[in-house]
Amino acid sequence: MPDCTTLAKLKIGSLSCSEGYFRLRLKGMKQSLYFASSFGTHSVYQTIAEQLYPRGWHYYEIPETRVVGDIVLDAGCAEGIFPYLCSARARQIFAFEPSPDFLWGLERSFQKSPNVHIIPTALGSCGGTMFLEKRGISSFITEHVTGTRASVCTVDDFCGSNAVIPTYLKADLEGFEIEFLRGARDTIRRCRPKIAITTYHRKEHADEIQRILLSINPEYRVRVKGIESEWGSPVMLHAW
Repeated sequence: MPDCTTLAKLKIGSLSCSEGYFRLRLKGMKQSLYFASSFGTHSVYQTIAEQLYPRGWHYYEIPETRVVGDIVLDAGCAEGIFPYLCSARARQIFAFEPSPDFLWGLERSFQKSPNVHIIPTALGSCGGTMFLEKRGISSFITEHVTGTRASVCTVDDFCGSNAVIPTYLKADLEGFEIEFLRGARDTIRRCRPKIAITTYHRKEHADEIQRILLSINPEYRVRVKGIESEWGSPVMLHAW
């Protein structure tokens, strides 16, 4: 199996660096994606390899959860490659990202995409303020007083306040996925959106996330995929 660098380079049309940011354009895409060069080229290649190959365990879409005319909530948008790839197929995308290291690039990347809305907020189980522990592309939200302050809201409050009816939830939150779901119960119950959510950050998360979703709506169909290298748990859960 080729490594992520080899796989990524097969998909890249151009990649340049200036003023502290990468400018990336993938083959077949007209617009560019911008993100901080401090993350390093390996992070660029890793992200592309994960998101451009449908057989990959970290790929967010399967046929049942493909974005087609959806209103998407992207929790943990990071560098923005998910909306970059599917904005042309989505009705609207609300991209939630609390990290200042990503936000300038996101605003630049999607300044000409009227259906992509950048929300500088984390999604959790309750609103308020928490802290962002910076770990590059693996930065995470924590209750511990460390790192950078981050605004937090819930899916239910955001959708209720803005009259948003999501049909797709995507989440990659470095272990914060359970809190995200706890703050989305009413929305999931009312709207039954398609869901793609990472499960590999905690050993028990695949089982717990499936249990939570089925307790909210027993009619969900669920598929897990992938094998996490440390404890063998699934990498991704899809529900529809």
